[in-house]
Amino acid sequence: MAVTPAERHWWQLPAGVVAALAVGCCGAWAYGRTGASWTDVLRDLAVGWSYAAAGLVAWWRRPANGTGPLMLAEGLTWFLGNLQGTAVPVLFALGAWTEALNLAVLAHLLLAYPEGRLTTASDRCIVSAGYLLVGVGGLIRTLLYDPAAAGTASYLNCRTCGPNALLLHSDPGLFADVDLGYRWLGVVLTALCVARLVSRWRGGGPARRRALIPVWIAVAVAVAFIGWEMLYVLTPGALGPAATALALPSDLSQIAVPFAFLAGLLRMRLRRAAIADLVTEAAAGPGLRRLQEALARALGDPSAQLGLRTGEGGAAESGNFGDSDGPRGGGGGGGPPPPPPPPPPPRDSARLGPAGRLRPAPQRTGHVVRTDTERRGRVT
Repeated sequence: MAVTPAERHWWQLPAGVVAALAVGCCGAWAYGRTGASWTDVLRDLAVGWSYAAAGLVAWWRRPANGTGPLMLAEGLTWFLGNLQGTAVPVLFALGAWTEALNLAVLAHLLLAYPEGRLTTASDRCIVSAGYLLVGVGGLIRTLLYDPAAAGTASYLNCRTCGPNALLLHSDPGLFADVDLGYRWLGVVLTALCVARLVSRWRGGGPARRRALIPVWIAVAVAVAFIGWEMLYVLTPGALGPAATALALPSDLSQIAVPFAFLAGLLRMRLRRAAIADLVTEAAAGPGLRRLQEALARALGDPSAQLGLRTGEGGAAESGNFGDSDGPRGGGGGGGPPPPPPPPPPPRDSARLGPAGRLRPAPQRTGHVVRTDTERRGRVT
């Protein structure tokens, strides 16, 4: 009996659940040590676990698609920056180094959706540059990061956290310059990622644009969240009571993003079922008009047109089909299809001679062809 991909990788679901629970609880504990309120801790847990849960479901339902593992990775890396709230030097250094890793994974997820893989060289370059920035740039930043001297450089705002096990040189001025360059490079990569998404949106048809709706929801939420955080940091007292009123919609929108990705994947699964129905309907021999309507329904594109190659080598559009109930392959008038061409004559070892009598076929000897009659004549 054939083994399905889901049965072959049955261990992935429980392993992912255990990893998400362990990393989330550790990140929540470290986040709480920085003085965060219990509502902030719950919000942080809800966002990270939402990505992990949606990723596990997508991985289980679509094991051949890479979107599920990417969403799970986004959920796990969401908590890594919280490790800066611990008093363990190694964990603090790991959290400072991988603080922006979830943003690189998010860019990978946006550019790989919905196929689950990067399909163009430009997408691969952007994603590779993001991981390289976190791996190299984040390490250089961590080597200069002294939480006692520059405690506000992290989103945790904790001067009593640490110490940093990877600290090589404490120079607040040098660290500020490196940190500023690191963040601006991230802004440039974000702009390139958005530009690629806009290009894919403009170059795709209606069905492709509907598939990319979760991506644009994620981009809108990310931009709104970054703008909200910058406004709160720059002018914390300017919003007044509105800050509390806007906090809940901001949190709920972040939680909804991974489920928008999951809904898009499940919708694509239903679309594949519609394609299978189209194949079944086409095999039943419907009319050309009905076949085009079924094709438009399956693709989700009302503008889809069915064309047939004519006898003169041109193409006939569906608008020229005269009868909506005509059989497939007809000329549009509902008549029977043209008869197939006659089969080629068999290649046997005899041929007809005069008066319809059979005579032996020539026998090849080297490059000279002689018949039996000619050989008998030469002997006589």
